[in-house]
Amino acid sequence: MKKLVIAIITFLFCFAIDSNAQITNAPAFISNPNSITSCELNNATFDVIATDFDSLRWQIFSNNTWTDLADTGSVNGSATSTLIISNLTLAYNAAQFRCVAYGPIAPNAISNTATLTVLKVPAITSFTPSRTVCENDNCSFNVQSPGGNGLFTYQWQVDSGIGFVDVVNNFNYTGATTKTINIASCPANMNMFYYRCIVFGPCNSSDTSTAVFLKVNTYPSITSQPVSKTICEGSSTNLSVVSAGSSLSHQWLQEVNGVFVNVTGSAVFSAGGTNTLNIANPPLSLSNTRFICRISNTCGSPIFTDTVTLFIRTIPTSPTFAIADTAPCQGAPTSYAITPVLYADNYTWAISFSGATLNATDTSAIVNFNSSNSTSILSVSAENTCGTSAVTSISITPNPSYQTIQTFSTCSNDSILIDGIYYYADTTLTNTFNTTNGCDSTIINTLLFNPSYNIQNNLSLCAGDSAFVNGAWQFTDGTFTESYTTTNGCDSTITTTLTFNLGYYAYMQESICFGDSLLYDGVYYSTAGIYPFNYTSSTGCDSIVELSLSVNFLPIVSFALDTILCENGSPLDLTNYVSPIGGTWTGWGVIGNTFDPASSGAGSFEINYSYIDLNGCVGSSSDSITVDVCSGLYDNGIPNLSLFPNPTSDILHLNGLQNQALVTIYDVAGKLVLQVEVDKNSNNSINIASLAPGFYHCRIQQNNQTAELSFIKK
Repeated sequence: MKKLVIAIITFLFCFAIDSNAQITNAPAFISNPNSITSCELNNATFDVIATDFDSLRWQIFSNNTWTDLADTGSVNGSATSTLIISNLTLAYNAAQFRCVAYGPIAPNAISNTATLTVLKVPAITSFTPSRTVCENDNCSFNVQSPGGNGLFTYQWQVDSGIGFVDVVNNFNYTGATTKTINIASCPANMNMFYYRCIVFGPCNSSDTSTAVFLKVNTYPSITSQPVSKTICEGSSTNLSVVSAGSSLSHQWLQEVNGVFVNVTGSAVFSAGGTNTLNIANPPLSLSNTRFICRISNTCGSPIFTDTVTLFIRTIPTSPTFAIADTAPCQGAPTSYAITPVLYADNYTWAISFSGATLNATDTSAIVNFNSSNSTSILSVSAENTCGTSAVTSISITPNPSYQTIQTFSTCSNDSILIDGIYYYADTTLTNTFNTTNGCDSTIINTLLFNPSYNIQNNLSLCAGDSAFVNGAWQFTDGTFTESYTTTNGCDSTITTTLTFNLGYYAYMQESICFGDSLLYDGVYYSTAGIYPFNYTSSTGCDSIVELSLSVNFLPIVSFALDTILCENGSPLDLTNYVSPIGGTWTGWGVIGNTFDPASSGAGSFEINYSYIDLNGCVGSSSDSITVDVCSGLYDNGIPNLSLFPNPTSDILHLNGLQNQALVTIYDVAGKLVLQVEVDKNSNNSINIASLAPGFYHCRIQQNNQTAELSFIKK
């Protein structure tokens, strides 16, 4: 953005007056003071040239009356032809001055009125202090420097740890050159970035705000959940959670009568407000108590861990036999049982006699005594992680019993003749006898009809697999039958039906704009690439879905006005300053694709341009344009004389020039930069291509006529 500071230089013409000459005329002014525009703290000088006067007095228009000035404070030369007001303040803005010439012959002469315009220099009065936000929140910083009247410009800067640099508008920043900078969706990596704003004003003035920081807090999250704990009575433990986030607060809660309440410090609990809850020597009454941890900070709602349970165990007591036969029969499985013991995890059974078979499960056991001539000790103890109980034992002396077992077998559909009866199915024939000790003795005939098999197998495989069927590897659908003889000599068959199922492959092609993301299968993707996803079909076969994601770049918009217009100039075609064309312009004074200085009026205006490409992606840019009044300072002798075009970049034409003229050009500092003679044969034109861009004053002298005009070099 360009700012044009216009200073009007008053040129002094000095005349020598003979002090000894006799005054015969009333006082008169041959040169009047010029209106001046200057900045705060600078000086302003008003000059007049008068004749036939005894004394001069400068006046200021105050309270609807003209008041004489005196040389006090910042005022000097109040009784001379040159009035100097130093160290200007805004109190002088729009002040009006004139000079009165007093002489021996009436009437006194009064000069034209000159107006003093004082431009304010930037002075920051307030700014947004340092801020703390949550990640992905929007925030802004503002600076106030009143009184600029549209002449102030702004540039925000950021220090990310390597020093302050200018902020450029992008997907995070907007308003980088305005009073307010907006930061969208603050990422965590902006934490402790420092910001400041430089306010630029006229007369090469500026003011810089105090640097403030942006603290970005991250949301709480759980990295590692707590786990349930089992401890022995008299021991200590802890429950711990690993969490992430900014300035986290932890509070453990325990379940009391079905309601979770905050854990407070006690002989049992400590550090209930940290990520670790220490539990020292808890009583058995706390066994099976559930705990959770609440994690919170200033961002969002609190989160809670999984619920975990504290189990407290003690050493089990000695078991008690509930079923105990001390004189079982030999060879008959005998059941033994104990009453379940509180807190016991498992039980250990033992039998002292090697001729006995022990099969124990939890609180019960089955013992088979293969011999009857020995006394055995059956013992059992209860155990858990805290220890083992005392052993409980009983003494067992088995009585003898007898058993004869015979087995007869054939194939299905055959028959077996036993004791004159034909049998066609599996059968056990038992004849029972009692010994003198009451122990059963038996003769057992077991009849077995071994099966012949006709097995039907349906086998479903995935394409590319194989199955070994009918003596070979099979790769295609089919039905195969094999015959064989079982180990019992019975004819059998196996029929296998093979089905080969296909997996599937799917290809998806998607595109997004840079900075956007695509949600697929619960995950956001923002980087171009090919992403494979493995699935299993309904038939159990491996399948693939492949996502091809392309990222379209945002269109690059080039928009640079770099121009100054006159308020009475023609509308400016904005399409000549932008690439690519076809977008939309917005801003004060914009009508369609043109900027109309007559509609906007004088001042500096920001023009925004937005372009959407064929991919639907949006690029934008902005620049400023300055509209100047472009009127001549004064024209005091050559009627209908004007300069055009104004502003111009190379050739300046004089319209209304009749004869040869001397043209003298000065810059804003009053320095002569060009002097040429112009006549009609030169097309009334002046080549100013060598001049630097800025504001210039032009004096045209034609015969005895003089005109003074101003123009702007682009």
